[in-house]
Parts: sequence; structure tokens; C-alpha cells
Amino acid sequence: MTAEVAILNTSAVALAADSALTIGQSGSEKIYNTSNKLFTLSKYYPLGIMVYGNAEFMGIPWETIIKTYRKTIGNSKKSRVLDYAGHFISYLKNKIPYSKKAESRNVAGILYSFFEKIEYELNIELQQANENNVELTEKYINQTILEIIKNNNDNFKKLPNSFTARPNDLIKKFKNEYVLAKEEAFEGFKFSKATESSLRQFAGLVLTKEVVSDSCSGVVITGFGCDEIFPSLIDYKIDGIINKNLKIQKREVVDISDDDLSATIMPFAQNEMVRRFMEGIDPKYEDYLRGTFVTLMHEFADTMIGEQFKNNERAKRKVLDKLHKKVFELIRQSFNEGDKYKRNEFVNPILETVTNLPKEELANMAEALVNLTSMKRRVSADKETVGGPIEVVPQIRTRC
Repeated sequence: MTAEVAILNTSAVALAADSALTIGQSGSEKIYNTSNKLFTLSKYYPLGIMVYGNAEFMGIPWETIIKTYRKTIGNSKKSRVLDYAGHFISYLKNKIPYSKKAESRNVAGILYSFFEKIEYELNIELQQANENNVELTEKYINQTILEIIKNNNDNFKKLPNSFTARPNDLIKKFKNEYVLAKEEAFEGFKFSKATESSLRQFAGLVLTKEVVSDSCSGVVITGFGCDEIFPSLIDYKIDGIINKNLKIQKREVVDISDDDLSATIMPFAQNEMVRRFMEGIDPKYEDYLRGTFVTLMHEFADTMIGEQFKNNERAKRKVLDKLHKKVFELIRQSFNEGDKYKRNEFVNPILETVTNLPKEELANMAEALVNLTSMKRRVSADKETVGGPIEVVPQIRTRC
């Protein structure tokens, strides 16, 4: 993992990234503080690129790819950062040489990442069933995993396609990778025909829909295009190449202006400390408070209605259905008001200051925010997956 920050205002961009690199599987990781994650995208123009997550693309280090790309693009001018980003993405898809072995490894890794999530959900369900003294027969386990997979399939079907390949065709082409990922994730588990069919459908959706695995790479491109007065930023998540198609998810495009958005602070990868600094509350603690509030509100409603309709279950259920909808709407409104308060009281005052900061101070702030995450990791029981020297690059507007 890593911690990276981009700070933009109307006159400059500052980028900061740590240098920690984690190698190995969970439980046997090795951490080195020698990784480069922050680069210039062009030798001639104010463009920066940061990478996080997987340090390689199709088995090739990102550093190698970026340095090779700089030679390819030379001093070519483009109007917008979005144009530079599109050219870089096209370069990844069409110009990077990769082997069939690398593609096979990539597909198996993506499938395993999502199968592992299914297996994790299954274990939680089975643990709860065991606590309730439910007999964990093979039939019961298959039915449980089938319901989990179907729910995921329903959610994935709503997502846009990453590319136009047919799911069944990809599963046939990468049959060996599918079997390998399945055996590693569900070791020793015997699938029924229905469960196997549903899992194959899930695998096809994983490969074709706009979703990315836990082993993907994050790529942030920012700076100034030749016709841009203010900076902009594009954030991608990239899962490699499958069947000559780039599996990619464009997450965010930020355009700075002197009206609607004059400054922004964007953390990437391990972002909890930056969010705590910006929002005045740890995101995990906020999620806990919100979840507890929702549970208490529903339990209170259930208790009150239950007392009134002790002997009429049908009437009780009818009233509860209406009440739960009303409670949900009240909770949603309450959370929206809380978000507005958090932004007005904590986030906006910082951004108002950042709007007028010179580039040197932007760089100092970006470095301090990454350092904050590093320090938290150093003094806590967490692995020091953020650390080492912090690289900072301030970018200012230059003529094309």
C-alpha cells in the first residue's frame, strides 16, 4: 500500500507520495522504502503522474512504462490534461508488449480476487448459521453460496461494460485460469451444477464489467494542458489487459476553475489520516456511528410498534413497513445535514486557505499530509505500509 496526495489550486499543483513498497502475500509481506511512485509525464510540459496499488502493469514496472512513454510523446503538445491522459491510456493498450503468460496470470489474479470476496461472505454466513445451531450440510452450503453469487450477479449486471466481449466467450477462452482461481479460492468445495453455472456467470461479469480487483493499479495524471489556464486531474484504476482490451475504470475527473472549484485536496490509496484531518472525524468511526444510529432507530421503532400490536402480527408488519420507510427517509436527511455541517465547518475553511497558497506551501502541505499517514503507521500496531522518503513535486503553469 501507499499514501499519496494531490493538492490543486488555480495557480499550481503539488503531488506527494511515500516510497514504501510491500512485496509478498498476506502474512509474509516484506516492506522496502525504495519505491518511486511519482513521475513527470512529460519532460517539456507541467504534467505529473502518480501510481499506487500494484507496482506493475502486465508484469512490467510502471516506472519503466512511464519512462518509455516520455520518449514516445517527446515534446508533443496537447490542449488538455484529459488529452494527455487519453494518449497515455491508448499507449498502454496498443504499445505495451506482454506475453500470454502475463495475460494468463492477470486473468487468474482478477478472478481469484473476486472469488475470495465470495468465499469471505460465505464464511460469515456459515459462522452465523453455526452459532444458530444450523446443520452445515453440503446442500445448505451450496444454497448459501448460490444466493451470495446471485446477489453479486444482480449488482454487476447493472454496471457498464468495460468492453464488448461476451462473458461466456471469455470464460471459454480462459477456462484454465477460471479453474485455477476457483480451486485456490474454494479449496475442497464441491459445487452443485446450479452453483457452478452461477459462478461461471459471475466470472464472466467480473471480466467484462467496469469493476476492478484488489490487485489493480491506481494511476493519477494531473497538471496543465497547453490550452488550460487552470489545472485538472484524472484518476484511473487499471486491471491490465484481457483479450486485447484494457480493463480500466475512470474514477474521477477534477477541473479547477476560479468559480465552482478553486482548490481541492485529494488523497489516494491509504487516505484515512488525510480524511481525518480534512473532515474532523475518522472515516471508520463515522461509519460505525452511522451504522449504530441506523440500528438503534430501527430497533426503537420495532420495540414501540411491537408493544402496541402484541397480538396482531399482520397489523404490526403493515405498520412497521410504513414506519421503516419513514425512518429511512429521516435517517437519509439527517446524514445529508451532517455531511453539509462537516463540509461547512471542517472542509471548506481549509480549502479556502489552500485556494490562495503559493506553490511552495502547497508542496509543504502535501508532504505533511503524507507524513501524517506515515507517522500514524509508525506509532501504531499497523504494518508500516506507508513510509520512507517522501517525494514532492510542485507544478506551475509554463508556456507550451
